[in-house]
Amino acid sequence: MKLRKSTRYALFAATEMARLAPGETVTAGEVAGRHGIPVSVMAKVFQELVRADVALGVRGPRGGYRLAAAPAKITLLAIIDRFEPGAPEPGDLPRGIRRPANGADRLQRVVQQVDALVRAAYASISLETLVEREDRVVPDVPVRKGPPGA
Repeated sequence: MKLRKSTRYALFAATEMARLAPGETVTAGEVAGRHGIPVSVMAKVFQELVRADVALGVRGPRGGYRLAAAPAKITLLAIIDRFEPGAPEPGDLPRGIRRPANGADRLQRVVQQVDALVRAAYASISLETLVEREDRVVPDVPVRKGPPGA
């Protein structure tokens, strides 16, 4: 499943907010700068996260954004669903399209099952889990190219 740029940017922003200490905020400019994203684009992403009740905007001299709930309560799926177009329901076909032949119908069911597994995986990962996993990153291991002993 390939995610749109805006979805990836939203996940970057949410991860940045999940790392904050209580009472701290982060600005769109700070997140944009760390990830090489235009500030105007990141500002729109934060606005959408606020509309989705994932983030809260804080006004004032120390203003910015913070999570609307504890990182353990926000799943990756909650963010992805806000930024990705909805998947068609099983059996939904565009108007004017006939039901596919048996082989294509079976393939469609397999694709839907895979999509359900991917969605379940995203639903099982909270922002807290994601940030904890980042903190435990294993150092890069050199990769040898070619057959062993070459």
